Amino acid sequence: MSLLDLGKLNNVYKLKVKGLAHFGAHKGEGVEEYRKLNYSPIHLFESQKNLFKKLEVSFLKDKDVFLYNVGLGKENKTSKLFLSSSNESASASLLKPSGHLKYHPK
Repeated sequence: MSLLDLGKLNNVYKLKVKGLAHFGAHKGEGVEEYRKLNYSPIHLFESQKNLFKKLEVSFLKDKDVFLYNVGLGKENKTSKLFLSSSNESASASLLKPSGHLKYHPK
């Protein structure tokens, strides 16, 4: 389930979505909902290599799902990504954790 009720948004605003880009796709949990809404093509961007490998296993042969192992930003460069070990890598940042670690050490 996504943070937004996409079905309701489609109905209320009569959206005609011709494709979707999901940045920070994690393991592709939203793809089933996108398919129910006939969103196609689906572009999944995931910068974490371990999560991207899971996306490849799940969607590599899917003709409507396109996978990108990149993060997006204003500069074309490679950066270190700081990952959270406590939530299946759902949290990641280019900034080194600081105050957050005081309250959530793992």
